[in-house]
Amino acid sequence: MLNFRFDFVFSYWIFAWFLLYKMHLVSFNPFFALVFGLINNLLFLCFAIFYNYNHFDIFAFFVIMICIKVIPLCCFSKSEMVLKSKDYFFTLFLFLLYLFWLKINAKKISSSMFKMFKNPKKGKSIDTPMINVLKTISINLNKF
Repeated sequence: MLNFRFDFVFSYWIFAWFLLYKMHLVSFNPFFALVFGLINNLLFLCFAIFYNYNHFDIFAFFVIMICIKVIPLCCFSKSEMVLKSKDYFFTLFLFLLYLFWLKINAKKISSSMFKMFKNPKKGKSIDTPMINVLKTISINLNKF
């Protein structure tokens, strides 16, 4: 398990944005970003299944995707699904801010966003912070 920081995964930024939106702390609607993220995650999930990645990691990725993408999407009312141009622009702004954050932390977008697609092989692990947390919990539970 690598030491991979939460702030290097854009999905967590989107989830934080969703929480802020639902608490009425920001007015920009994250619905588009969540839908786009879900599509991206579903494509990766298919990729991981096709290349027979580690089964625990695939399951953990699926559970995390449900928690940070699907459940939040289900929390939107029909009226909230109608987006304004400011919502799309904020999505772009947040993504550019994320890219800037990676740059000042000496990370390449390829090492953060696409690292899971490199060198696919049977049993390969999916290395994200939440999956590593779930692995640690699983290891500790198995000690009992």
